[in-house]
Amino acid sequence: MKTSKKWLCVLATVLGCTTPAIGFANVESTDTAAEESPILQAAVSRWEDPAPPQAVPAVPAEQSNLIVSPCGTGGCVESCCSPGFQWIVGVEGTFFWPQFNRSFLRNTLTNDLGTEAIVSNTANGSSEGRLLASPRITAGLQGERWGLVGRYWYASNWGGTFSPSIPGSADLGVRGFDGFRAYTVDMEIQRRFCCCNWDMYGFGGLRYAAIDNDRNLIATNSFGGPSLSTSSFAGQQFNGTGITFGLLGMRPIWCDDSPVKLFFANRYSFLWGHGSAAVQTHATSIDGINTLTSTNGAAAKGNGDLFIAELQLGLQWDACLKCLPGRVFVRTALEYQYWDVNTGVEATSTSFVTQSVNETGATASATAGNMLFDLIGFNIGAGIMY
Repeated sequence: MKTSKKWLCVLATVLGCTTPAIGFANVESTDTAAEESPILQAAVSRWEDPAPPQAVPAVPAEQSNLIVSPCGTGGCVESCCSPGFQWIVGVEGTFFWPQFNRSFLRNTLTNDLGTEAIVSNTANGSSEGRLLASPRITAGLQGERWGLVGRYWYASNWGGTFSPSIPGSADLGVRGFDGFRAYTVDMEIQRRFCCCNWDMYGFGGLRYAAIDNDRNLIATNSFGGPSLSTSSFAGQQFNGTGITFGLLGMRPIWCDDSPVKLFFANRYSFLWGHGSAAVQTHATSIDGINTLTSTNGAAAKGNGDLFIAELQLGLQWDACLKCLPGRVFVRTALEYQYWDVNTGVEATSTSFVTQSVNETGATASATAGNMLFDLIGFNIGAGIMY
């Protein structure tokens, strides 16, 4: 059956725009009309020789690092910055509640009120469990693989208490102070690599660390008898240099181009240095006839080592700057630190006085040795790679 040229052109135009093939035209009529109609000729050409699929245009080399792999394909997300070296600057605030493993200072007063013991716990000025806020600063230079980074962390905290001593009062006079200080200085070489969709940094280098903890406790009372007074002091220090190493990693939470990433870090340090411990105690009893007093002290020094373990787990958000070749980041994480000093030094002192007539007296004792403590808390920080 022959199809008129007019209706065949109309039909070919419609089907050519909506379907990829023409499958019902008569071969003879199609060939004849195709010679006279460019539109039909295009439709016939589409049916006989399908066009090859369009090739994906190549990405220029200078823009290839802007592309991130699609969700679920694996592999590390490349930096949006130009290849080469970048400056690294970061500032963090760390917030800890320290837990100390150490002996209490203890002062004991015995008079008409009975025997009252005052110890250097949180109620009497200890810094244990008090919020410890400290900064951590990071600066360095990072290449496509290798980098050099320095870090400085400083922590300082103190606690105190004061209760006045009123003559003849049943209330005890108490003065307590506990000062804690620790800091670290690091210089590290780090290597960037990829592992199972994690952007990883392995690092190692040198670390210097110092710790200082001084405590003092004073207790007095003069109710119903002699005036009693006690004081005890303990000081512990360590400083040393050694090696530090660890691993840091980030992974997008949802897909490879997600700005929110899971973040973790762990670090281990072995340091060798010098430690010392010193204590002093004093006890006094004064009445109208006798004055009794006792003062004692001790000190010890030695070489030893310090082990530090640090763990972090949290979230990081980062994004590329639009006008500058850099990346900014904000992160927050739970953080735990473990410090263990082993110098083998210990100092102990005890002072006491006793009135034999009325069996009143005072005792003060103090012990200082190796330091062992935990820091439990979190950190909040921000920085830039430029």
